[in-house]
Amino acid sequence: MIFFVIWSKFLTRFLMNLSSFFSSKNIKIGILLFLVAVAFIRHKPTIISWDVLAHYLYLPTTFIYDDPGIQKHDELFAKIEQYGLSSTFYQVIKHETGNHIIKTTCGLSILHSPFFLGAHVVALLGSAPADGFSAPYQFAMMLSSLFFIFIGLIYLRKTIRYLFDDKTALYTLILLVFGTNLFSIYIFLTSIHLYLFGLYAFLIWKTIRWHEDPNRMNAFLIGITTGFITLLRPTDAISNLIPLLWGVFDLSSFRKKVLLLLTHWNHVLMLLLGGVITIIPQLIYWKMFTGHFLFYSYATPGEGLDFLTPYISQVLFSFRKGWFVYTPLMLFAIAGFITLYRQHKHIFYPVLVYTIINVYLISCWTCWWYAGSFGHRAFVHSYALLAIPLASLVYDLINRKRLLTYLLFFVMFMFLFLNLFQTWQYNRRIIDASRMTKEYYLAVFGKMKAVDDKTSDLLLLERSIIAEDFAFDKSNYFIRKSITVDFSKIPDIPSERIIVDSAGSSYLVLDSNYIFTPAFQIPYHHLSEAEHLYFVIRSQVYYLTDPIANPVSLVVHFAHKGGAYKYRAVDSHKGQSELLLNNWYNLEYTYLSPDIRNSADEFTTYFWHRGKQPVYVRNIEIEVWEPTRGW
Repeated sequence: MIFFVIWSKFLTRFLMNLSSFFSSKNIKIGILLFLVAVAFIRHKPTIISWDVLAHYLYLPTTFIYDDPGIQKHDELFAKIEQYGLSSTFYQVIKHETGNHIIKTTCGLSILHSPFFLGAHVVALLGSAPADGFSAPYQFAMMLSSLFFIFIGLIYLRKTIRYLFDDKTALYTLILLVFGTNLFSIYIFLTSIHLYLFGLYAFLIWKTIRWHEDPNRMNAFLIGITTGFITLLRPTDAISNLIPLLWGVFDLSSFRKKVLLLLTHWNHVLMLLLGGVITIIPQLIYWKMFTGHFLFYSYATPGEGLDFLTPYISQVLFSFRKGWFVYTPLMLFAIAGFITLYRQHKHIFYPVLVYTIINVYLISCWTCWWYAGSFGHRAFVHSYALLAIPLASLVYDLINRKRLLTYLLFFVMFMFLFLNLFQTWQYNRRIIDASRMTKEYYLAVFGKMKAVDDKTSDLLLLERSIIAEDFAFDKSNYFIRKSITVDFSKIPDIPSERIIVDSAGSSYLVLDSNYIFTPAFQIPYHHLSEAEHLYFVIRSQVYYLTDPIANPVSLVVHFAHKGGAYKYRAVDSHKGQSELLLNNWYNLEYTYLSPDIRNSADEFTTYFWHRGKQPVYVRNIEIEVWEPTRGW
């Protein structure tokens, strides 16, 4: 409640003084163009969905459903299904306490709370359901994300004008808004990166102000801002590097910075206080519903940070979602570090160090393409910082009257128009949200017509987000490997468990005392380097008693450091048209490899007997099918 009051007061004060920020004719024109573009392009009716839903759930579960621990899991998901917000409830995880813990942190919910309250009042007074997900709540989310974009643009303009001039600020903001995927992320996605963009811009400006005129209030605001940034996205705790390294570029400046911090030690305490205050609500939430003040909700085998295996080249240059491929304008921001070093050496290193670490952290996330979006959405909030070297280059070009200057400006604005055109292509589903390949990209480059089936075949394989995979078309695959798991040759199996029939074939006996066959495991990189594989798994099962009361399942999954992901357990009697006892029944299951977290992760399969009476199983035959076309 305290956070809500403070934040509402700040928001009201900001809105009351908004006109003073729009005093420049240039910024009015720029914002007007942005609003017109949004009015014509924005169309998505369900903004609170998928990942945004996870960040937002704190509000309706607490203030509408009175169930922040999400005990009524099925009822809430039924409401989510009703509005088509998510096909699965991956946004929460089941905890051993019986509560369902929201995977993401509560930063967005706190920042969005005044808008949520306004939407709730509108819903209660109007005809829309006051359920947290109807049209007023969706519209409020659009407004709050637009508000933070405005914060970002306004404070970026102040920063760039302070460092360079007004013309540079105008050109840079136009390039940034229309030449990067900041534009498409707002139109089609509305993610936390938009809120982070605004907070980073505010942080930069307050860092400048504190270094010009150190005072406790600016220090406290810096702490609050870095705290919210961390609360929105914990890996962005690296935002603390900005005020910490600001002004440091050599040994002498480092000594001065240390002396400055020691002189104003009380300001440092205010900064730390601001940071701690912001994360208290999250600590309380975790303590209430997990029993611990700290809780890591991404401890799942299928996703997470792997610091020793970064995907740097893919993140930057892959046609699937490479940052420089879909936002080539940022190449100029990187080039701008050269001019920034000459013009403002005191801010060169904090921006550079942040950028390097940020690229590395983004690359360490195992789902490095960050799901569906146009371009790489994880970089959007860092544009608030990268606008500085971009502005540095723009300023340098403006003051150089050469043919090369005009050529570079021409290329910049060509990248801007390319971004707008490809955003349109993305809207028309000509550019795919996550399955792009080099071949497909080149095939649709500059195209305005719908994609035919032949061209669509150039995309990466479409994966189902629900339990069942799509049908397997063997015509586009070949058998890479054939593997036989011969139980009779596995030394760990007791000899009395192996029976050889009159035909010389062996089989394994499972019962209540021996419920698992030994697991067959093989690392993915020992099978293939392909982007995906299909596994066709065959065996036979012999039932002595009713298989429904005495079931046996074929288990298939991938294993990462002992944990299973894309786990499937298929009952061997399912799909049989007729079941007779004392007969061998063929079992065949087709399994598509998931997006592999690490190439050392192991394909795993075994039988699991869940009954009490004996069941016989034959050896397991595995065909590994690889696509004929490499991705």
